[in-house]
Amino acid sequence: MFVAREKELDLIKEFLSKKGALLVYGLRRVGKTTLITKAAGDSKRPYIYFECQKADEQKNVDLLIDLLKEQVDFVDADFSSFLSVIKVFNKQYPDYILIIDEYSLIKQYYFQSKKTGYGEKADELDSEFQTIIDQHTSNINLIISGSSIHIMKQLIEHKNPLYGRFAKVIALSQFNYLDSQKMLSSLSDRDLIAFYSVFGGSPYVLERISEHKSLKQNICDIAIVGIQTKGVVVAKRLSRKIESLQKMKEQIPFGILDITLYRDDLQEAGADIPT
Repeated sequence: MFVAREKELDLIKEFLSKKGALLVYGLRRVGKTTLITKAAGDSKRPYIYFECQKADEQKNVDLLIDLLKEQVDFVDADFSSFLSVIKVFNKQYPDYILIIDEYSLIKQYYFQSKKTGYGEKADELDSEFQTIIDQHTSNINLIISGSSIHIMKQLIEHKNPLYGRFAKVIALSQFNYLDSQKMLSSLSDRDLIAFYSVFGGSPYVLERISEHKSLKQNICDIAIVGIQTKGVVVAKRLSRKIESLQKMKEQIPFGILDITLYRDDLQEAGADIPT
């Protein structure tokens, strides 16, 4: 179900009326992919959606080639970089929209690798996409998106090769109260306030709420996960508080998540992160 995001949708539609590159970033499950594919679909133009994997560039290039061969009968040749692929794609498939999702995963892979020179490869990737945008988007639209806020914001900093290369930049956040109301339209104002206070404005979460069930029943259908270390303490207190307020006999399912391996900020600071 697609609701709200009218402003962002209009921005992408305006961007698609020309050629060039667009940057979209935001936390996971905030609706980036849904927004981008909705805009691409509404444009009535052909588009390719590729989701990057947490691996090196060559692995991702090989996966992209497989996808292109499947969808547009792409040329059968060996490619070693995104630049070499998109250079050909721009010439052979004019008016296409190419979506590169989770770009930050490749950079995370390089940042977290212990291999010599891999830190530099993350920077080289940005330089490569600078060349792509400058020289090989004359016939296509390129949309780059990612979920690592830290990494994606770096792309628009003055010192980054991609600074000034994007025609538009969209930072996507969670729904506010009014937008959440559009997804939970059958709830009363009182119930909506309660649901929004507990679940927040993540479209992914809101879409999974059963409006015919009570708040208590919906809470029982989910789990609260605490991110180590301080997040665990907060999550435990939150679950106990909800259980108390809702007079729940059963405990809310509770889990602990360790995100150390995904801390790109620690890796860049030189911390010793196990792989």
